[in-house]
Amino acid sequence: MQSESKETHLTAPRGAAADDPRPSPGQTASEGQEDPVAWRLPSSWRRLGRLLHRISYLKFLFWALGFYFQFKTMFLSTGETFLDDLNKTLLMYGIAMSLEGLRDNGSISDKERRECRSRQKLWRWMVAGVFAGGLYSLAVGVSQFFLSSNRELGWAITAFGLGMICLGRQRYDRFTSILSREPPPPARTPPPPDTRDGAPARAASHPATIRREDLV
Repeated sequence: MQSESKETHLTAPRGAAADDPRPSPGQTASEGQEDPVAWRLPSSWRRLGRLLHRISYLKFLFWALGFYFQFKTMFLSTGETFLDDLNKTLLMYGIAMSLEGLRDNGSISDKERRECRSRQKLWRWMVAGVFAGGLYSLAVGVSQFFLSSNRELGWAITAFGLGMICLGRQRYDRFTSILSREPPPPARTPPPPDTRDGAPARAASHPATIRREDLV
């Protein structure tokens, strides 16, 4: 009877395991589990995060449209349709990169964690390059409203720059999320005392002498 009561006490309530994102003692967050910090959030916020992550899958549609219009711009467009296809290319890529920013940074594979930790310098330069390119594109797009009459191209370049900034922010959050969950290095233990030939015993038998200058 005592063993049965212990088993009943350790068993989780039915239906609670499906809503509890905390990993079991033998599992980690990288084994298909959610972010180990996500259990601190209310269930409504977790549902919103999952919804935004699903919406981010629309990026594949806009990536495909952007690639199509880019191919059309490079090989099939004529002088009359070139600017129109170029505007569509920049706009589709900008929307795709903006949707990439809705991606959940908690679901990270072990392979991506190892690559990020082994190439931290490369990731820093990549994030900095994406931010720099986004700011430059944003400045060029805004300047089109004042220096050119083709405002459609200005809107497209501005959308492309904003998409790059959103992508850079997502990469930055993903990079910091991986590094913040990196286990700390093991603490260094002090070396054992030297016991050869009774060294500690001699040190204890001969206390330090006090000099006359220390008493002044």
